[in-house]
Amino acid sequence: MRIHPWLLAVLGLTAFGLLVWFAGPLASIGNSTPLASDDARIALIAAFALQYLVHKGWSAWSARRRNERVVDQLAPAASGAEPAELAQLRKRFSAALATLRRTRFGSRGGFWSSLSWKFGRQYLYQLPWYLIIGAPGAGKTTALLNSGLKFPLAGEFGRGSIKGVGGTRNCDWWFTDRAVLLDTAGRYTTHEADRVADRRAWEGFLALLKRGRPRQPLNGALVAVSVTDLLVFDPIQRAQHAATLRARLDEIRAAIGIRLPVYLLLTKCDLLPGFLDSFLAFEKRTRDQVWGTTFDFDASNKGRAADQFPAAFEQLVERLHENLIERMQGERDPQRRARIFAFPRQFVSLREPLDDLVRRVFGVGTSSAVDGTPCLRGVYFTSGTQEGTPIDRTLSALGRELGLERQILPPNQSTGKSFFLAGLLRDVVFPEAEIAGRSPRLERWRARAITALLVAMQCAGALLAAYWATSYTRSSGEAEQIAGNVAATRTQIEASDVRPGSDPRPLLPALNAMRDLIVSTSPAAGEPGAPMAAFRRHQRVKLAAAAHQAYERMLLDSLLVRIIARCEEQMRSGVDPNLQYEALKAYTMLHEAAHFDAASLKAFVTYDWDSGLEPPLAREDRAQLVQHLDALLDAGAAGAATTADPRLVESVRARLAGQPISQRIATRLKALLGTRSYPEFAVASLGGPASALFVGRDGHSAPRSVSGRYTLQAYRDGVLTTLPAAASELATEAAWVLASAQPAVAATHAATAGRAGAEALAVYLDDYARNWSDFVDDLRLKRAAGGDAIRQAQLLAEHDGPLAALVRTVAQQTSLHQASAASSLGDALAPLERLVEDRFAALRELTLAGADGRRPLDAVLADFNELHVLRALAGSSAASSDAAATSLERLERIRADSRRLPEPVRSMLLALAAAPTQAAYESVPTARTPAAPAQARQTGTQLADACDQAVPGRFPFNRGSPREIAISDFNRLFGPSGIFDSAAARLLGPRAGDEPDSWTLSEAGGRAGLDDKTLGRLRSAARIRDVFFAGKRADTSLRLTFRPHDMDETIDRFLLEIDGQPVRYAHGPATATVITWPGPKPGARAEVTPPVEGQPPLEFSGTWALFRLLDRVPVESIAPGKFRVVFNLGERRASFDVETESGANPFRMPELERFDCPARS
Repeated sequence: MRIHPWLLAVLGLTAFGLLVWFAGPLASIGNSTPLASDDARIALIAAFALQYLVHKGWSAWSARRRNERVVDQLAPAASGAEPAELAQLRKRFSAALATLRRTRFGSRGGFWSSLSWKFGRQYLYQLPWYLIIGAPGAGKTTALLNSGLKFPLAGEFGRGSIKGVGGTRNCDWWFTDRAVLLDTAGRYTTHEADRVADRRAWEGFLALLKRGRPRQPLNGALVAVSVTDLLVFDPIQRAQHAATLRARLDEIRAAIGIRLPVYLLLTKCDLLPGFLDSFLAFEKRTRDQVWGTTFDFDASNKGRAADQFPAAFEQLVERLHENLIERMQGERDPQRRARIFAFPRQFVSLREPLDDLVRRVFGVGTSSAVDGTPCLRGVYFTSGTQEGTPIDRTLSALGRELGLERQILPPNQSTGKSFFLAGLLRDVVFPEAEIAGRSPRLERWRARAITALLVAMQCAGALLAAYWATSYTRSSGEAEQIAGNVAATRTQIEASDVRPGSDPRPLLPALNAMRDLIVSTSPAAGEPGAPMAAFRRHQRVKLAAAAHQAYERMLLDSLLVRIIARCEEQMRSGVDPNLQYEALKAYTMLHEAAHFDAASLKAFVTYDWDSGLEPPLAREDRAQLVQHLDALLDAGAAGAATTADPRLVESVRARLAGQPISQRIATRLKALLGTRSYPEFAVASLGGPASALFVGRDGHSAPRSVSGRYTLQAYRDGVLTTLPAAASELATEAAWVLASAQPAVAATHAATAGRAGAEALAVYLDDYARNWSDFVDDLRLKRAAGGDAIRQAQLLAEHDGPLAALVRTVAQQTSLHQASAASSLGDALAPLERLVEDRFAALRELTLAGADGRRPLDAVLADFNELHVLRALAGSSAASSDAAATSLERLERIRADSRRLPEPVRSMLLALAAAPTQAAYESVPTARTPAAPAQARQTGTQLADACDQAVPGRFPFNRGSPREIAISDFNRLFGPSGIFDSAAARLLGPRAGDEPDSWTLSEAGGRAGLDDKTLGRLRSAARIRDVFFAGKRADTSLRLTFRPHDMDETIDRFLLEIDGQPVRYAHGPATATVITWPGPKPGARAEVTPPVEGQPPLEFSGTWALFRLLDRVPVESIAPGKFRVVFNLGERRASFDVETESGANPFRMPELERFDCPARS
């Protein structure tokens, strides 16, 4: 549908006004907001509307002036020397044009069309102009009168041509709402009266047209040829008439310089017998159609239209024959039926004369080029309902051949109907008004003028560039420095990974470079005393402002986008509901400015960066990202440019609807603590040689540290003061985060805030204890030998040494009640604080003085001092066999005492006590003990030492223990070529490669001194190796295939996430999912959607989280290496079939569950 121009203008002005009114205050230039006030926006809208109205007014005035100029040029003063005929034509022409100076053409319609009729009508010169030529009596005037066109001036001048120009002897002007039609006198075509006078009048007429419309005097020509002339003329007359028409067309071409489209009209077709009988019964819409042929434009343009006419004429004849039977059946009068039947033959009689005429007028002759041939667009058959006697050429020819008297047909009576005229002009001729083109001479002049203007503009640009170059040269030093900074910035930005993602670290080079560019371009960085300092300072201000805007834009387009992407990633993950809530809150704040809180958003983002990025964020990178985050918040991050995902928001809200508020409070607490600068605790914090003594469990890296949020200072200054406020805040903010604005829901949250706060504190304290447990479990004594080991024992034995400081610090950091005793909540928090204190009670007891004033730690330090002495003695060559035996006994006593000590003291004692064992044994005479039993005893001792450091009291050997064996220790003990595997190889020899069930004491016991328990432990270790290290892999690895088996219909979606690897099922095809344990992100979680009210998801953390999860659910054996896991969450049930590659079930393995360390011999 075509939109009316006036309606489009109103809509455009309205849209512009709305855009300025609502978006204007958001636009700023530097620190200025020019459209912030209502008056400024009203002024801009009014100025824009006024500019549009001025433009339209100027266009209307210009069109009016041009129209008057055209009218004046078409009616100049007559000269005395011109012929009388030309003078008469000019006088009448001027009289007619005088009425058209201010006349505009158009048609009224609806509201918008009425506006267009009043303001958008066209002047005379703007309408297309067509020239109609033809011999006298060709029916031109009758055709126009019956064309069905609208004549807007009919009320003033009468229907038809302009008053004052009567008949068709000179020229009739027909003004319609679509075009101007110039009906020339027939003698202008034939020059039959006075050839010289007619020719001069014709040429003068063409000159008038060219002077009035120089760029496009005419848009086309209509050549009218009467059917009677075509049938009556003999070949010679027809040739002469064709030559005359061709001459007039060539004269038009020569006079106006434009090749016009020509339309050949066969008029008076109603004088063909049978025409009226065939078409009179048609309704007006059918009679307004086009009857004829329109040629392809390419054929017309190349002069080939005359060659295509015969084929086109045959198609018209075929069409008449196709409709003949139907038309005859609809006619009851026999005479009319006879004439209808004969009409196609009458029409065929036109073929030869018409084809001859078309070829002579429009064909390419031997002496004319293609571009000189008239552009014939089509041949059309029309009738204006002439009165007269039909010409029956067929009967006349037959009568002449048979010598019969010619029969006179009854004359046609005027019916007041036209045939095939209205559609021809309206749908064919007028739409092709622009085919004629423009005057080549004027167009060449315009092209030259435009070229000259462009050259002038280029010259002006060159002068301006020269001026700028001069200005640049005057401050080249400053510009070179800034250019160098910009180039360096560009290089860093191009080297940065700014592709969309959620990790902000790839943005750091680009963001840092932009920030450094702001500093380098600031006014303070310039030289105040340098020449043109004021100019440079001004330039620096502009550059700094531009750099600052670019920096803010980069923050919004890159860092903010990644923060939003990170929020969406956390919302979709479904692993941690607490994190999902915080991500949903941040996501909502970013898209709803009413709830935006910069401090809260920063707390979440920094917490997520600290805990959610892999690999962990480096300290320097974190500091830089926080600076950029502060700049982003200052720039305004509310109302993000991206569009919120409503489906994601609704799905997360539905998932979190049943989540306990305590979990959200715990997560909020962690995030708030992350925004404060609590120092972390690391071994280096102990000072002295502690960093050189202690390492991580892998034996070479630094021990892990404890995050600052899990220190006694964070608990005292952060948790105890922040927790009540966080609980209250979460209870009230649920209205907009979870869209639970109902008063009942808000009241429920407020009532449970206190209880939820206590539950959240329990979660925090559990994390607190786990962090310190992980720190203690990771701590190892650095391996040393010889003098280094002696020095280690000496340092560990000091009362103010690293070990004593470590034990006192851990005991102090895990004694929480002393921090909350002064608080009003002290007594209420005591049961929760015992969650931490009880876990480290054994370590804290080492620092407590007894009744005698001595502390158990003093005895431990004495053991380390004794180990220092024993190591020094073991390294002495003067040691006797008796001394070695005594040393061995003392070592065994220290090892026995270490079993009662907590970690990490026990592991350190065992490590130093085990190192000199070999030397002590070697110093004893070999005659005292047989070789094989001595080897068995030595191997058993080594196994016990290594096992005692890693296995006792740790999961999965102790299923109820919160502490876990490290994967590295598990690999070292049970892996191929590990401690147990190597021991079996030494004790069993070649039999170690056989199946463990085939090992017997009868084969190995006598030689190696083994007993049943030791051999059983070796068998258990071998089976653990075969299951957890299938394929002789060096590291622990389980490849598990999960396939959905069954799920209740009340569950929409089930998610099992294992070490960051999701297993999903939503009632679709039972597709298998393969996961590998251990995975990249330790942890296990099982949840259903929609969640079960009051039933939190099953969730465990740590490397062995999958084993802890499956300990809580039924596991049914199906076949070797295949079992079924059934998850029961409330009343909902989902089950999966699991297959292992080892053919065993590692989660229900007696050898693992009942494994214990060997006793020392």
